[in-house]
Amino acid sequence: MKICMLTTSFPSYKGDVKAPFIYALCKALTKQGAKIDVVSSADGKSKLEEEYDGISIHRFHYFFPHKLQRLTKDGGIPQNLKESFLAKLQFPLYSLKLFLRSMKYAKKSDIIHCQWSYSALIGVFLKKMYKKPLMMTERGSSANIALKNALMRKVLLYVLKHCDVITANNQHQLKDFLKLGVQREKLYHTPNGINMQLFKPKGKKESRAKLKLIKNKKILLYVGRLVKVKGPDYFLEAMKELVKKRKGVHCYIIGDGRWEKKLKEYVKLNNLRDVVTFLGAKPLQTIPDYINAADFLVLPSLAEGKPNAVGEAFACGVPVIASDIPGSREYFSFFPYGLLTPAKDAKKLAQTIEKAFMKNWKTKTFTTQHTKFRKKYTWEYSARECVKLYKKLLH
Repeated sequence: MKICMLTTSFPSYKGDVKAPFIYALCKALTKQGAKIDVVSSADGKSKLEEEYDGISIHRFHYFFPHKLQRLTKDGGIPQNLKESFLAKLQFPLYSLKLFLRSMKYAKKSDIIHCQWSYSALIGVFLKKMYKKPLMMTERGSSANIALKNALMRKVLLYVLKHCDVITANNQHQLKDFLKLGVQREKLYHTPNGINMQLFKPKGKKESRAKLKLIKNKKILLYVGRLVKVKGPDYFLEAMKELVKKRKGVHCYIIGDGRWEKKLKEYVKLNNLRDVVTFLGAKPLQTIPDYINAADFLVLPSLAEGKPNAVGEAFACGVPVIASDIPGSREYFSFFPYGLLTPAKDAKKLAQTIEKAFMKNWKTKTFTTQHTKFRKKYTWEYSARECVKLYKKLLH
């Protein structure tokens, strides 16, 4: 079974933390017998042609000089189209290059599988050209933004109409598509998996010692891009409130992005440098150690599809304090290990963190619930569900 996988984001090299879930899905699919050709954009660290873990990767540049490629950086295409004129200028160039780079692999494929609706727009043209089945997986961000813009909404509806199968990693996205008139029989829920060999419980003391982190304080951890939609500014505002009442708390922030300078300036101006440490981007293999070293993972996002960070913390047995948004709510409905708090409210977030400190988290039911969670959210399960849909498309 040959799959042409179009995606607007993919790791720039093996071990890169950009879109690791797309790589993980492709790797799991190869173990199910699929032959995967990934087509995605390149940056300065990428090889144009590469193969590892059974995945063939074909990349392209879409602007010169390459360092000015803006459309696919940091917050991704939806956010960049909103904020950058250069990104808007590059979108037609990017679309053309994606189409041209994909032609060879779409032609020889059995199925075209597009990640996010932006790549699915190109997938529609390839489907018409080569008469191939088209499957799209949406993870929230691009569709959510498209629904708020009249022109982009029409484009999204066009894409949805011409896809043969549409999957989402969250239930609320499928409900939105149903409201748009998409036939129910085209819609399927295929949750993201979690690398359970990597994300597993480890000792808190041992993890802190290994990473040389503070030993005698409560640790709050943020893992994610430093961009507006992730809400890191609300987390820092909450820390400002929290340390007025409670000593012995330290916040570690993992990630980079266009808001990094702004956030560091906020920390400096508000005298938070003793309680907030920016660690920058970290290799994926080290993230489980940081999660296990923390008392809580904090995710103050304004919007998400279904946030991987929540699932990864749950897999490690670390409670989460997250914005009360649909994607996080879906995780909590299955494994309520943490607290939800209103989005865009730093004061409420600080109060919720304080409440979390007072709660006993290792209850009698924890082990049973945690075991069920680890069995459900695997990449093997996600890949099997995808293969079922591939077979359905081919028969």
